[in-house]
Amino acid sequence: AAGGTDEGQPGARGHLPGAYAAYLRDPAGNKVCSYTFV
Repeated sequence: AAGGTDEGQPGARGHLPGAYAAYLRDPAGNKVCSYTFV
Protein backbone atom coordinates (compact mmCIF):
# COMPACT_ATOMS: atom_id res chain seq x y z
CA ALA A 1 0.00 0.00 0.00
CA ALA A 2 1.00 3.62 -0.41
CA GLY A 3 3.40 2.80 -3.25
CA GLY A 4 5.81 0.50 -1.40
CA THR A 5 7.07 -2.81 -2.80
CA ASP A 6 7.94 -6.15 -1.21
CA GLU A 7 11.69 -6.75 -0.90
CA GLY A 8 11.71 -9.97 1.08
CA GLN A 9 8.99 -12.23 2.36
CA PRO A 10 8.37 -12.09 6.13
CA GLY A 11 9.81 -15.01 8.06
CA ALA A 12 12.44 -16.45 10.33
CA ARG A 13 16.03 -15.34 9.79
CA GLY A 14 18.50 -18.15 10.44
CA HIS A 15 21.45 -15.95 11.42
CA LEU A 16 19.72 -14.79 14.64
CA PRO A 17 17.79 -17.32 16.76
CA GLY A 18 14.19 -16.19 17.33
CA ALA A 19 14.43 -13.35 14.80
CA TYR A 20 11.69 -12.67 12.26
CA ALA A 21 11.99 -9.97 9.63
CA ALA A 22 10.34 -8.44 6.59
CA TYR A 23 11.80 -6.07 4.01
CA LEU A 24 10.13 -3.43 1.86
CA ARG A 25 11.09 -0.54 -0.37
CA ASP A 26 9.33 2.77 0.16
CA PRO A 27 8.21 5.01 -2.75
CA ALA A 28 11.50 6.97 -2.55
CA GLY A 29 13.50 3.74 -3.05
CA ASN A 30 14.74 3.32 0.54
CA LYS A 31 14.96 -0.26 1.79
CA VAL A 32 13.25 -0.72 5.16
CA CYS A 33 13.59 -3.73 7.46
CA SER A 34 11.24 -4.63 10.29
CA TYR A 35 12.55 -7.08 12.92
CA THR A 36 10.95 -8.75 15.90
CA PHE A 37 12.42 -11.27 18.33
CA VAL A 38 10.50 -14.04 20.08
